Amino acid sequence: MIEDIIVGVSGGTPAADSNEYVLFDSTIALGAGLMQVKGIDRGQFMVDNPAAGTLKSYWSPDKGTTWNLNSTTSVAARGGGATSGILASPFDYSLSGFADWKLAWLNSGTAQTGWQPTLTLSRGQKALSF
Repeated sequence: MIEDIIVGVSGGTPAADSNEYVLFDSTIALGAGLMQVKGIDRGQFMVDNPAAGTLKSYWSPDKGTTWNLNSTTSVAARGGGATSGILASPFDYSLSGFADWKLAWLNSGTAQTGWQPTLTLSRGQKALSF
């Protein structure tokens, strides 16, 4: 059985900077080292972002003491004008085998006014969902 869980996204709205904003950290949200125990095997992220940025996926083998970069994805600007309310294509992450996972947004230096992120974690869904 597949179960989808919509979770809150942390980090606030990215400001006019080039900072990295942690959107989700399993060591905080689920407890360090408990992601696989809870059966989480996929993550899907969507966002309405007025300015470009980069999604960065990390995994940790040691309950969040060390984070290893797993992937980076450039995300084009969305929102405002004719594209307002259009979400970027879902970004799908296979989390099987990760003790812990963190998703971060590297901002492009422009404030993200109208920032609307959505993160869904899934159990029982090892195959690509989209």
